[in-house]
Parts: sequence; C-alpha cells; structure tokens
Amino acid sequence: RNLAEQQRNLAEQQRARAEEQKEHAEQATEKAVAAERDRTEALTDVYTTLGMAAAKGKEKAEAVLWFANAAKVAPDAERQAFNRIRARSYSNDMLVPIAAFQHDATWVGSADFHASNQFIMTRQLGENHSRESFELGPIAIYEIHSSEIVPLPDAWLPLKAAAWSPDGERIAVVTTSGQCLEADFPSMTVLSLIGEDQTAQLLRYSPSGKYLSIHGTNSLRLWNTDERGFATADLPHPDIVGGVDFNGDESLMVTTCWDGKARIFDVLLASDAKATVAHRHSRSSSLCQRAIFVGNDRLCVLERKSLGTNLVIYDAHGKELKRFPMIKG
Repeated sequence: RNLAEQQRNLAEQQRARAEEQKEHAEQATEKAVAAERDRTEALTDVYTTLGMAAAKGKEKAEAVLWFANAAKVAPDAERQAFNRIRARSYSNDMLVPIAAFQHDATWVGSADFHASNQFIMTRQLGENHSRESFELGPIAIYEIHSSEIVPLPDAWLPLKAAAWSPDGERIAVVTTSGQCLEADFPSMTVLSLIGEDQTAQLLRYSPSGKYLSIHGTNSLRLWNTDERGFATADLPHPDIVGGVDFNGDESLMVTTCWDGKARIFDVLLASDAKATVAHRHSRSSSLCQRAIFVGNDRLCVLERKSLGTNLVIYDAHGKELKRFPMIKG
C-alpha cells in the first residue's frame, strides 16, 4: 500500500511538472509571437514612413515599392489594407511593368508586339555595334505573360532577321543559312520559300501585309506575299538601308539610308527612286524610322542640320511643303 501511494505521488509530481513546463512553453511562445508582432509592426511603420517620404519627394515609383512591402509584412489586416490602398493610389500615376525578359546583350535594338499582344519579338544589338559600325545581334520571341521564350525550329537558329505580318498569322524569317521564308505563326509551318540571301538582315511588312521588304547590306527588294513572287528588282542603295514605309494605298515606298537620304519609289515601277530628300542620319539608331508617309501623298521626314533637327513635310514627288523647327543643338 505504501508503494502504491508513492507511485501515485510520483505520478502527480510528474503531471504537475509537465503542466508547469507546458505553461512555461506557452508563455515563451506568447512572448516570441508578441516580439515578432512588435518587430513586424515596427518594420511596417518604417516602410510606411519611407513610402510617405518618397511620395512627398515625388518619387512615386519608390513610394509604391515601400507601400507594397509594408503591406506584405504588415501583421494585421488594417495595416495591410491601408498600405495596399496607398500602393494602388500612387501606382495609378505611373507605368507598372507586367513582364520582364532576360537578355545577354547590353542593348536591345528593337521590340515588336504580335498583333494578339501575347508575344513580343526582340532584337539585340551586336557587341560591336556603334555609330561607325552596324551590327545586329540575336532575335528572340517571348510569350509575354509567362516571360518564356517561344521555341523555334532548330534549323532556323540563330535567326538573322524576322518580322510579324500585320495580322499576326505569319512570320517571315531569314534563317542562319540565309534562307528567307514565310511561315504560319505560331505553328511555324513553312508557307513559302522566298529564296536565299546571305546579306539579308532586316525584314518589314507593309501595313496590309501584301508586301515584305527584305533589306540586304545596301539594297532592298519587295516580295509580294499574295502572288508569292518578287514585286521589284533589287533596289541598290549607297549604304545600309535602315527603314522603309509605305503610303496609304501602298503604291509608294520610302526608304531611309545611312547616306542620310530618304528615297521615294513607285512600288509598281520601282527601279530608280522618284525623288531623294535628306533625313536625320544616326548610325547608332538606324533601326528607327526617320521618314513616314501620312495618307497617300504626304511624307514626314526628320532632317538633321548643324543647328538642330527639323520636321519637314514633302509631297509624293519630293517637293518640300512645310518645315517645322523642332530641337536645337
């Protein structure tokens, strides 16, 4: 009986000790939770204060980041809600990126959206590209919302040139072997083989998609996508062809060249330029269009002079109609 009594007493002591340890553990947990809450409250308040300071200094982008982080770490619903409201409010006055794409090169020369706005085609500038040396780099196509690269046929890679058709249903490419072709997009099924051109490095469709301009090192040729044949002979230029544009009914075409001149061609009779006018010449930004048609018979050209850059309006025959001084220096 004494032994049984001792065992009961021992069990009671062990239960009491366990209860005491449990109580200590709960108290320690409560203290840790309270300490963490104090820490996150303090951190939230610091982020919010920094956001307010950035907003006061008109650094809205920085303010949005501080408020977003404050909402992320806030320990209670009230602080989360207030900081989310602040972040949304200030983000309404700024552009917010929806996607980002990784590039190996330092500079991206061009970025063209697909007609569906679901894809983007980028082209890097070559490592040796400069004002004196024209060099284009790799081309890549990304799915915008996933930021994933769209796979292309291995036989095409690396692409030397590529362009979307205006409706987005076709893609024209110059493959690594110099083969120029049109393919369905996104299936990449080849629709027509245009031919081989080792010098081709830029492609551009006309607004209707009827014509595809193929830019060589210092020449240009038009492909008729409806008839699947060349619409013009080779149109030589004294230097690299940087851009091309068409008038409203696509009867006229203007090219910009590194020699600083824009040339107007009759598409159906293209052999020699109808007219030649000066345009703003910059080798480092030669992918940009410097001459564009407005309607059927007006040509807008950026003309660079020693004292500044002018916007000059010409008719379809190259006759100057009006001049607007723009940028000094």
